[in-house]
Amino acid sequence: MSDVLLLETANVFIGKHDPSKSKHLVVQNATLPGVDFVTVEHQAGGAPMGVKWNMGSIKPLEPKFKLAGFDREAYRAAAIGSGRVETITMRGSIRRKSDGAELECVAKFRGSLGTMTPDEFGPSKEMGHDHMLADVTYYRLVIGGEEWFLVDFFRAVVRRFGIDEWAARRQYLGLA
Repeated sequence: MSDVLLLETANVFIGKHDPSKSKHLVVQNATLPGVDFVTVEHQAGGAPMGVKWNMGSIKPLEPKFKLAGFDREAYRAAAIGSGRVETITMRGSIRRKSDGAELECVAKFRGSLGTMTPDEFGPSKEMGHDHMLADVTYYRLVIGGEEWFLVDFFRAVVRRFGIDEWAARRQYLGLA
């Protein structure tokens, strides 16, 4: 059956999950990363068209969020160039429209705050800061208690809905 799942609320945690450091009152937006695969273009001399071959690996992930005002944890974590690795967690509630059920949504990342860009100040505008993660080596998305997606750079794991898509590759590489 088709259904509609809509995110209704969002929150961001920088560092370890600590309810006292919740950003739910200042988060203005949160963007999960696009999952784009690395491709190589191939144009055969005798073929009627070119092809972009999927090479089976994912391009770097770039999750983003925006916080209103100034945030101490974000400034601390944005040690640009320091190589500081943080856990960033985006949480929210999703409404299943067919029956009104509310589902928990949790996206967890390991990486560093690679970009922090303040807005222009204006007397009638709320100044905030845009943040984008870099060095992302781990991403896990869980909706309603079910793991939808996981990618782990260091363990060479890509999993969607419980299917380990890299199990054979780890074996072929001598990692399993």
